[in-house]
Amino acid sequence: MSNQGLEVTVMQIKFLRTIIVFMFLTLMFSSSYAISKDVQKVFGKTKADKALVYFICMKNHGFSDSSIYIMSSEQYIGALDGDGYTYAYIEPGKHYLWHTRWRFAINEIEFLPGQTYYINISRRQYSLLDEIEGKALVNYVKYYYLVDEDSQKTATRVLKKNLKKAMEHKQKRDMNKVFISEVPPQSEPINSDEYVKIDSCTPIKLDFFENVSSSYSKNGDVVFLRVRDNVIIDNKVCVRKGEFVKGYIREARPAKSTTEGFLDIVIPGVPTVDNQEIPVVGQVFRFGNSGSFKTLGYGSGVLYLSEEGQQAYQLYGQEITVLTRSDSWVNPAEVNNERRIENIDNRNGTVIKGKFVKPRALFESVISGKNQDVKIIFPFEQQIIHLMITTINGYKIPIVIYPKSIEYKDKEFHAIFEGRDFIRFLSVGRKINNIELKGTLPLGQDFYIMVDANITN
Repeated sequence: MSNQGLEVTVMQIKFLRTIIVFMFLTLMFSSSYAISKDVQKVFGKTKADKALVYFICMKNHGFSDSSIYIMSSEQYIGALDGDGYTYAYIEPGKHYLWHTRWRFAINEIEFLPGQTYYINISRRQYSLLDEIEGKALVNYVKYYYLVDEDSQKTATRVLKKNLKKAMEHKQKRDMNKVFISEVPPQSEPINSDEYVKIDSCTPIKLDFFENVSSSYSKNGDVVFLRVRDNVIIDNKVCVRKGEFVKGYIREARPAKSTTEGFLDIVIPGVPTVDNQEIPVVGQVFRFGNSGSFKTLGYGSGVLYLSEEGQQAYQLYGQEITVLTRSDSWVNPAEVNNERRIENIDNRNGTVIKGKFVKPRALFESVISGKNQDVKIIFPFEQQIIHLMITTINGYKIPIVIYPKSIEYKDKEFHAIFEGRDFIRFLSVGRKINNIELKGTLPLGQDFYIMVDANITN
């Protein structure tokens, strides 16, 4: 037998040996960490002084069937395997959640009393789901995992073994996060007859007014949301529909070859009709889906898999519900006193028509992080001092968009915008009918450019 043939045989033997050892350890590990489960599903009932939290795991990742033991700092909460859920009653307040499948999955979350939460668990992250998503996943998975005496004993050993490393990793994660201050609570006003009280844990519905992706978002970035419905108490408007709300990215990590992208967004306050800001608890945790296994390889005596993670994103129009953190007082407005969309044709100044030149696959940058320039062309023969996009589909955007460059060709201006900035406030999958730009001339006069965009994904 040639040396080359001998080398191939040795490699094959090592490869098979690695697979056998890997399978043996997996079976041994999973049997020693077995958790009681039942196809008969059990559901919790809300308690006034506790948070009811459902933990859901859609599937096992990789070849390992090892169980997931969920911890809050130094406290055991529950355990589950793939294709199942469990639930627990947790004390209100801030908790650092982590689990033992991958100690890197550490996230801070704040629970309020009397509320129900749904958390989807992956290998490295948690996703905080809304009620519709959460109930759908609980109904979809097969098993309910019980908290029994055996899992409690195993959890004690697991906690003792992994706590130090988990807390060390938490400290590293905290160093990279951005601290977001809470909005301070209000005191009851002296002349309270003029005010309406908003009770603690009052729900306020918001929707995202922009696209956010782990591919390009940075820690500390401001993201804009919008109040979805009026908050009406005693037939008075306390929070107005359409009002902009600021959220902050506490942590963003782009997807890499073997890890999912991640977004951690907090919303600390909501503006009221009397120009105050009331404290709320609003949180969005999103991770990208795990990619499928791409290749199976062998090198340096180790069997390995190559897996491609996907970006995490929150899209324009997606709804979330925040809860007021404490009792607040607002000097309200009448129900019919709503902020209306401004008529884009009612302008004091010259109004001209422009046209939009859309590059191919403009919306890809929401998900993939690719960035393409877009162009708006309009005929004009005067010098321009400033130019900015101010309105999309009749809605004022919360921050204006400036061009990266302006060129003058054949009696036309070509305004070039970064595609990523441009699609920030565009709804993926919906038609964008018109865009308005505002410009300023040398003597300070304003002019406006109306663009029939006709943009679809």
